[in-house]
Amino acid sequence: MTFLIAAGVYLPLLASDLGWITRLPPGLQVVGISSPAIATLVVHLYENGIEGVRSVLGGLAAWRFDRVWWGVTLALPPAFAAAYAGAYIALERDFSPEPIRTVSEAGGAFVLLILLLVVLSAGEEIGWRGHLLPLLQARLSALPASLVLGAVWAVWHVPAFYGAGIGGWAFPLRLVSFFGAAVVFTWLFSNTGGSVLAVTLLHAGTSLWGRLLAPMPSAQPAAAVFTAVNVLLAVALIVSFGGRHSQDRRRLSGRSASRDSGRCTAGR
Repeated sequence: MTFLIAAGVYLPLLASDLGWITRLPPGLQVVGISSPAIATLVVHLYENGIEGVRSVLGGLAAWRFDRVWWGVTLALPPAFAAAYAGAYIALERDFSPEPIRTVSEAGGAFVLLILLLVVLSAGEEIGWRGHLLPLLQARLSALPASLVLGAVWAVWHVPAFYGAGIGGWAFPLRLVSFFGAAVVFTWLFSNTGGSVLAVTLLHAGTSLWGRLLAPMPSAQPAAAVFTAVNVLLAVALIVSFGGRHSQDRRRLSGRSASRDSGRCTAGR
């Protein structure tokens, strides 16, 4: 359902780029980005009515997790962007991010940008981590579940990357980055008791700090650095916590049970 909704958005956008369609509804791309959440809400509305919708949205209100993991949630995006920018500089690539000027020029629109990134990130995370990941972890341990989700996540991004003009080696490199990112997101999701809010903030924060501190990963060198940082962080987490760092969550087939567990599962 997620892919059908996305196709219903990106195919008209592609037709518009080719000049086959001259007018499209405003905000159509937002529907495509939010297709994982829309599909999840439809499925749960069909299965459990309004209570099913409430259970899905309840993950966005799961803020009661350990302060250490709040710190990780908020600190990881700027740390990731700084590592990305540092590696890019180490390759002697020229770029000059100016976050202070960017924020000051945006003014009040910067707040709107943050809100938009949070909403769009929730549109993905409600489906990916709020719904699909617990289903996968009911059958698989953390690493295989992350890799399966990463594959789905990558394929889902193909039309968006094509529309953004990402080509050459940058295209497959960016797709590989989703496997590393999926491991990181699973790690945070597991250690916050299944909080969709935490992974949504991580997703939005990564997008925001990436805009402020790092070059856009559309060119091949930037894409290579972006992928390398994702994969190396994922490998570090696997080495530190093991590929089954969410093993005790395998019995949880629903999000409500995941959110109620509220225990740090890393390293068990």
